[in-house]
Amino acid sequence: MTTRKLIILFTSLLLLLSAPVFADPIELVVAPSDTEIILGDTVSVDVNVSGLGDGEAPSLSSYDLILQFGSLILSFLSVDWGTELGLFSLQLEESVPGGHSFVEISFDFPDDLDLLQPPAFTLFTAHFSSIATGVSPLVLDTIALGDSLGNSLESNTTNSSVTVKNPSSVGVPEPGVLSLLTVSGIGLMMFSLYRRKLTQE
Repeated sequence: MTTRKLIILFTSLLLLLSAPVFADPIELVVAPSDTEIILGDTVSVDVNVSGLGDGEAPSLSSYDLILQFGSLILSFLSVDWGTELGLFSLQLEESVPGGHSFVEISFDFPDDLDLLQPPAFTLFTAHFSSIATGVSPLVLDTIALGDSLGNSLESNTTNSSVTVKNPSSVGVPEPGVLSLLTVSGIGLMMFSLYRRKLTQE
């Protein structure tokens, strides 16, 4: 077993064994930059957290999340990590069956995290390329969340999806709209000819 997997396993077990202290769950939101894209385009997906303390506990010091997506429709490219888990943190990511795993652990002092961490921020932004048409769900699987003291945090999650369309099906007017445009165009042309005839007489 690699060092990376041992760190993830140890952190997950520690958080799962910790009892939740705060009654109100924090909020996790999966927010794609676009919910409809064209085949071949890329899409960025923010994973945001809110409901943390404002200059006080609870703050977030660690998380172990899996972002699940349709691997036949989207392909993972890269990740941009957020900066709000403090000055010193360990960040790990890897492909897992059905998705991609994201782990971050802060080594900042608990009091510093509680005081300086904002109540809402972006944990990370995952970038994907579209490789086939269809609808890809974007579902966040929460393995573990820990506060500044290592206690487990409860959470609610809002998931999303991305629809990838074929370029040929985008921007084609509906038949009714096409007919209306044709009639309008003929009408404008006849009016223009009539005005020209009046000015020549």
